[in-house]
Amino acid sequence: MQYGFLVMGGSDAGAERQTSLPHSVELAESIGLDRQSVSVVEHDSRWSAAFSEVSTSLASVLPPEVARIEHVGSTSVHGLPAKPILDIAIGLIVDVPDADLAHTLSALDLEFVGDFERYGGRLFLAESGPNVAAVHVHVVSIDDPQWVRYLGFRDGLRADPELAADYAALKRRLASEHCDDRVGYTSAKFDFVLHHAEQLAARRR
Repeated sequence: MQYGFLVMGGSDAGAERQTSLPHSVELAESIGLDRQSVSVVEHDSRWSAAFSEVSTSLASVLPPEVARIEHVGSTSVHGLPAKPILDIAIGLIVDVPDADLAHTLSALDLEFVGDFERYGGRLFLAESGPNVAAVHVHVVSIDDPQWVRYLGFRDGLRADPELAADYAALKRRLASEHCDDRVGYTSAKFDFVLHHAEQLAARRR
């Protein structure tokens, strides 16, 4: 089923729709990283509040009957060091055409980066400044195995201190080896993430 167009139509839709992502202190001071560089920092308690603000904006254009919105990635795991970029997964409950989705999210200053298919879904990016990434939004179908992997890996890291410590050590080492190579950093930890995400996702089924 296609959902048609989300919030751009209708005489009263604009009254409740957010027109950009929020720009609070939590967002301004706690997240943001040059798009080419890698820096893994200590966990910041403001990341949770920053996610709450961004998810509220996302929910204004993607209501609950259309999508689920979840905080994922290392910034969603208390105590885990991370790159200071929010990762948000959106699980679409209904089919939203690519053009409609891109137009809707562009109203929140989210730029479409590309479709990474089974290794990330449709990726959107919000910047906090020129070439400074602040928010990554990964959009997949709620029936896609990636959705379960996103949540399984997050919940596994939250529940297993040993796994979280191993992942933190890997991230710190790779950040020092690939400080100016974001693609190299991501590729180097890919096997670790996929292995554990698939194992943890299997337990949720």
